[in-house]
Amino acid sequence: NRINDLGSVALGTSFLNVKSLNLNNCNISTFQTIASIGAAIPHLEELCVAHCDLADIESFDSSSENSDEENRLEGLFQNLVLLDLSNCQLTSWQRHIMKFRNLPR
Repeated sequence: NRINDLGSVALGTSFLNVKSLNLNNCNISTFQTIASIGAAIPHLEELCVAHCDLADIESFDSSSENSDEENRLEGLFQNLVLLDLSNCQLTSWQRHIMKFRNLPR
């Protein structure tokens, strides 16, 4: 499909009731897009973004310390129970996967 990164697009309240979102094989190439989805869809329970290049997650912090609001995961995905990051160029447990350690579920 032709979905790309959201950039600075404001999603508003249009997606507040979405519980499941599958964006596998999209052209998403920045983790900022994933963070924007988390902020715009607070009730999201399942997010699939397999086969997207999210290696830039290194620039994101999992807590509020030493990071600006735009580059942190804290407070996002409060209801997420399934996150599919298969084949997303996440190759380091410490630099990539540990960013998700503070997700609430």
